[in-house]
Amino acid sequence: MQRIFGLAVHNIHDEYNVELIRGVQKFCKDYNHQLFIFPINAKHADKYSYEYRYGGIKGLISANNLDGLILSSASLSSFIDEKDFLNCISQLEPLPTVHIGMALPGKNCVTSDSEDAFKRMISHLIEKHNKTNFILLTSHDTNVDSRNRTKWFLEVLEKHNIKINKSHILNCDFNKNSAKMNIKEYVMNNGVDFDCVVSLNDSMAIGAIKGLEDCSVRIPEDVTITGFDNYKGANYSLPTLTTINPQLNEQGYQAALLLHNYLNGNKTPVHKKIDSFEIFRSSCGCLSKDKFLVDYIDKNGNEVNFNLNEITQIIHNNPGNINTELYSLHQLAQSSMTVVNLTKLFDLLPDYIERISLKGMAIFIYDRPKKYAPNTGEFKIPEKATRIFSYELGTRKANIVPKETNPVKDMIPAGTFNTEFDSLVVYPLFETQLQYGYILVPLTENDLLYYEVVLELFSKEITSAIRLDNEEKENLKLESSNSKLKKYSSELSILSTTDELTKIYNRRGFMNAAQKAIKDTIAKNKSGMIIFCDMDGMKLINDTYGHDAGDRAIQAEAEVLQRACRNTDIIGRLGGDEFAVYVEEMDRLGFERFKNRIKNETTFINNRNLEKFNISMSLGCTEVNEDCNIISKLLIKADKELYIAKKNRIMQIHDSKPLD
Repeated sequence: MQRIFGLAVHNIHDEYNVELIRGVQKFCKDYNHQLFIFPINAKHADKYSYEYRYGGIKGLISANNLDGLILSSASLSSFIDEKDFLNCISQLEPLPTVHIGMALPGKNCVTSDSEDAFKRMISHLIEKHNKTNFILLTSHDTNVDSRNRTKWFLEVLEKHNIKINKSHILNCDFNKNSAKMNIKEYVMNNGVDFDCVVSLNDSMAIGAIKGLEDCSVRIPEDVTITGFDNYKGANYSLPTLTTINPQLNEQGYQAALLLHNYLNGNKTPVHKKIDSFEIFRSSCGCLSKDKFLVDYIDKNGNEVNFNLNEITQIIHNNPGNINTELYSLHQLAQSSMTVVNLTKLFDLLPDYIERISLKGMAIFIYDRPKKYAPNTGEFKIPEKATRIFSYELGTRKANIVPKETNPVKDMIPAGTFNTEFDSLVVYPLFETQLQYGYILVPLTENDLLYYEVVLELFSKEITSAIRLDNEEKENLKLESSNSKLKKYSSELSILSTTDELTKIYNRRGFMNAAQKAIKDTIAKNKSGMIIFCDMDGMKLINDTYGHDAGDRAIQAEAEVLQRACRNTDIIGRLGGDEFAVYVEEMDRLGFERFKNRIKNETTFINNRNLEKFNISMSLGCTEVNEDCNIISKLLIKADKELYIAKKNRIMQIHDSKPLD
């Protein structure tokens, strides 16, 4: 490889970043450079739960590890002003940088020259489609794209003597779900007093389409809608989306070219502008919905058809890829039902990696987990990390010989992989506020949303194994200590089996207690039942009301289960919004009575707590017998029953009050 490039992005699944990644990746492949991708999240993006934790890998971005860095600066600066952002990037010096989406003084930059195209599109809506009552979907004023596009939009309206009420400008954070919720709320409160929605990116436009459809508003017959960015799904959404194509892929490619030229001696800062152009489709009414072979209409009114490769991908490849990726995720989730220690995990990981079509993986951990809390400044990477595992396809077994390194100076020591991969993702290992280390995974052609979900699952598996290893080591120390320490060991054991949030058993505690109880049940020749419980709408509660509300919802569900169960029943939180119960001497008829108790207690808790949301849960069960008495297998069977119940809408337990 000639050079080592870094690419810092907000995340690796957002459509904006995906296009930039693919552009930079193509350049690096064309010019034989190696690329490391860092999904570090925007500073102060903690509005969305614990996203700040991804910043734990920022310290790996250094002149020791990279020859130069490309930053998706427009998205990384979304929640801070330019002065704060300049201060952040000054800490990267002397590492050469190139910025995408922001024109910074004295820096190599690539931006979209999209003002004229965007203004022509707004004028087109007014002059051709006679639109006069607009809603504008924006993001924070600190975001340069939101600020510029809003300015251009208002200038066009002023030119046409059209005024817009401030209540028609909705801040949706460039987020699809936020746009969907905001537009629905607006219509419910004000009706449809607008004839056009202009969204400053495609994600918000797609969300707004879904929200308007939920309100029985037809696109484009009742309301037209436009986006910005021409994301991958814009040309086969329903309806297809009118938008601006800023050539994000080309922006990424040109940014990599600027860095390449700088490293080869061209030290004069360059501001490269990439042309943008209008894409007229069905959502504004220009393209008939029955013209399946037409991708878009250009600014001159010419129809531009899909090419054969695009049609084949839409019809054949996309559904097939999605099914394959979903099956792989299902396999990984099924395999990770039980927490294991590192030794066992090392045995399992090669099979996991091959199942989900990764090319390899390397795991680096710090001597001990290091706390990283929000609003506490930048995370300082420890000067010592140990590579505890590396594996790549084609090798017979994993390398688990420990290798120490200073990650700030050498994040991937020699011998980690036999193959010199052209693109790798650097991903943090974290749990709550603890940073455990990082993993390196070669980038594949899989959908990057799938890729990020896989990395998230692996992160949780690895940190759980490390935590269990640490617990086992502590237990061994405690067993050999004096009586005072033995007492402390007993207390620690209780803590290690108790869920901190709900104060009931955690997964480990439940698995141990339930397995012991099942053994006793079989010995007494009695019946028993495992019940798998899954909260309904947990993601919507988190997205709408925040992480703290989600925690309260989980605590409320735990209370419902405690009120509905006997003192002898065993209750545990398996993780996230999943719970399980073991009940001795229960049959199917008893399970039906149990569901009724759950429904009654849920209603009581909802009425008492007076939250803006209501809680509910779905249940699945399986009976314990001599042939099926292993807790992990019973949970899998009960989970399948739960899935069938949800699918057939048989065992949904609801309160009548909807989410606000």
